[in-house]
Amino acid sequence: MKDSLGRIPGGGGGGGGAESGHGPAAAKLGLRTTLAQMWVAAVVNLGSVAAGASLGFTAVALERMANENATRPLTDTDKSWIG
Repeated sequence: MKDSLGRIPGGGGGGGGAESGHGPAAAKLGLRTTLAQMWVAAVVNLGSVAAGASLGFTAVALERMANENATRPLTDTDKSWIG
């Protein structure tokens, strides 16, 4: 029995295509949108990663550069510019 729009109740379209949310076309579309979201999230967070890496690196590098046996020992003013 069909409803007033000619659809079979509970049939879900019957085609198994992307419009019904089933089948290989829907799976491919879901994977594509998931990968797109992951790509955008990675690009958005890249700035934070870059800032954190530069600040984290200076914590280790400053100790090596501040060593009194270094080629050019750093002054307190030099250290303040590095971080």
